[in-house]
Amino acid sequence: MQQRWLTRRTVLATTAVAVWSPGCVLAGWWQATVAMSGNTLSYLYAVEWPVFALFGLVAWWWYVHADPETIGARGVARLRAAARTSDAAARGSAIAGVGSAETRATSGSGGCLAGPAPGGAGDDERSSADAAASDGLGDDGLGDDEEARAYNAYLASLRDRPKTWARR
Repeated sequence: MQQRWLTRRTVLATTAVAVWSPGCVLAGWWQATVAMSGNTLSYLYAVEWPVFALFGLVAWWWYVHADPETIGARGVARLRAAARTSDAAARGSAIAGVGSAETRATSGSGGCLAGPAPGGAGDDERSSADAAASDGLGDDGLGDDEEARAYNAYLASLRDRPKTWARR
């Protein structure tokens, strides 16, 4: 708890809101006095300034309680590292043959259009090669559908690109 409140980030945000909120309340009071002297537009401003003060307090609350490791550049880097780790684990389990038949069938293509294994998850006594031969489909379950293969290749290229909000 003390670690959160004594960081540079929190101290600066608290200082800013300690100046912002009273300033907005003071501006609202000033606009109320102007409104009482006859300026009807100032009634709107007299209400608006305290709303700005509340907005500052809410923003401060979210800013202080947000974990800087999950937002911003550090958050994106952490999510990328986690995605690489999970992708490597999924590929490793697909190569090792760990998991259900559906997992093995979809993990190689990133889950794109391949669907469940030809034998299905409940039909374990039938091998994938037997199912592919009897169904007339290839190893990936797509058969001769070149359009689906091209689409899967496109999705795989998108999966391998770095994921950022602003591509340059």
